[in-house]
Amino acid sequence: MFENILLYISDSPLGFLIPSFLWKKKKRLLKMIHDGKKRIEKELDILKIMKSIRNVKILMKNSLLSPDVKFQIAHADKNLIDLEASEESSSES
Repeated sequence: MFENILLYISDSPLGFLIPSFLWKKKKRLLKMIHDGKKRIEKELDILKIMKSIRNVKILMKNSLLSPDVKFQIAHADKNLIDLEASEESSSES
C-alpha cells in the first residue's frame, strides 16, 4: 500500500520529492507505468480500430457472404419483429 502511494506521487509533478536513492524500485516501476501507458494508447487507438472494422466489413461483403448466407442472416430469429408481442406490450402501457 505504501509503495502504491509512493508510485502515485512519483508519477505526478511532485515526483521530485521522492529521491531515487531512498526507493530503489522507483525507476523500474516508473518505466513500467510509462511503457504501459504507451501500449494502451497504441492498442486502443480509435482510428486503428475503425480501420480494422472497415476492412473486416469489406472482406465479409466481397468474399465470405454469399447471397444465401445474407438471406439467412436477415431472416434469423433475432432479426424478426414479433408483431403480436409488440401490440400486447403497447396496449399494456
